[in-house]
Amino acid sequence: MNRIILIGNGFDLAHGLKTSYRDFIDDYWKTFIENIPFLERSYRDENVSIENSKYILKNIIINPTKTYQSLLSDIRSHRMLYNNHITLNFQNKFLEQISNYLTNKNWVDIENEYYEKLRKCKHDEAEILNEELIIIEKLLEKYLSKIESESTTSINEVIKEQIYSPVVYRDIPQSKERSFILDIISRIKSIKSTNDYNRLTSVSKTHIDNWINEISIEDEANNNSERIFCDIKYDLLETVN
Repeated sequence: MNRIILIGNGFDLAHGLKTSYRDFIDDYWKTFIENIPFLERSYRDENVSIENSKYILKNIIINPTKTYQSLLSDIRSHRMLYNNHITLNFQNKFLEQISNYLTNKNWVDIENEYYEKLRKCKHDEAEILNEELIIIEKLLEKYLSKIESESTTSINEVIKEQIYSPVVYRDIPQSKERSFILDIISRIKSIKSTNDYNRLTSVSKTHIDNWINEISIEDEANNNSERIFCDIKYDLLETVN
């Protein structure tokens, strides 16, 4: 039989992969800060620009955590100490929105933030928002590809056990219980005529012989499916599947 595995949104996180929106946004800002050239007073990418007229940026942005929150903290500290203003401008306003939300709430749902902003947009504003979202989508796709290529994570053993565990009776849809059991019975009865039977261990052969002797017309007629299924040995199930 085929087993359907329903995988939820937390499947990647359960394996320790840094694939949350927070991980993505933090990585964007880490990369942005690390790419600021030495001895430069300004820097920009397609989404953000930062500039200071007097001081070298690398001497201002010193927080080792390299997040959006740490960048804002460095900017505020510099302003207080030196009364000098650092300009941080967003060409991508939606990136600004989700970065601020993450800083204030410690988490962010990009889809929800997009929807809330879209509801308040006029037609021309919606076009700009969609363009900004496309840029973020491409950045996210690039980030997830990097995480996938760098990942050395093996499958979570608890999850692996659930996926590959032997079939249990409750796994079978109620409407298919009887036909499933009768199919197994048919396969067991026919396997003795195949070459597979000769390749079985003596223990498996004994299971098959005992089963053939125990199955009766009464069992099938009374639809004792659960009892029949529970009596089947798992190595025998693997043989007939």
